[in-house]
Amino acid sequence: MDSRSAARIKPGLRHKRQVFWQILLPVILAALAGIALVVLLSISTANGSTAASQWSSIATIWLILPLMVFGGFFALTLTGLIYLISRLRRKLPTYTHLADTYIQIFNIRVGILFDQAARPQISALGRWAGWRTFWKRLWHVGK
Repeated sequence: MDSRSAARIKPGLRHKRQVFWQILLPVILAALAGIALVVLLSISTANGSTAASQWSSIATIWLILPLMVFGGFFALTLTGLIYLISRLRRKLPTYTHLADTYIQIFNIRVGILFDQAARPQISALGRWAGWRTFWKRLWHVGK
């Protein structure tokens, strides 16, 4: 075996050792700790102690904590994006303001068209509801 082939083997062995110590061992230890906690909780609830409620409170905290962290990160990211977009809108040229004005005009016209399209349906349903109310009141007066 020459020195080049020996040099190739060493990084592979070092990598395997690193994988074991940096990935596998922490995962195995965390799994064992989780199993130990489950066993401890099961034993404490079997004995009738109040530790079960304390453990459930602790578990709830550990379940909510990552959601709060990610929620805070999401809120900060959203706040930063809103700030950047507001700064960007101030810096954009007047053409984008003109395009924004035309988009708002288009939005208003589309809204008017949709309102006109829905008006007959709303009117018919309104008349129908009025007639139903009229006949219900007329029917209840006769009783």
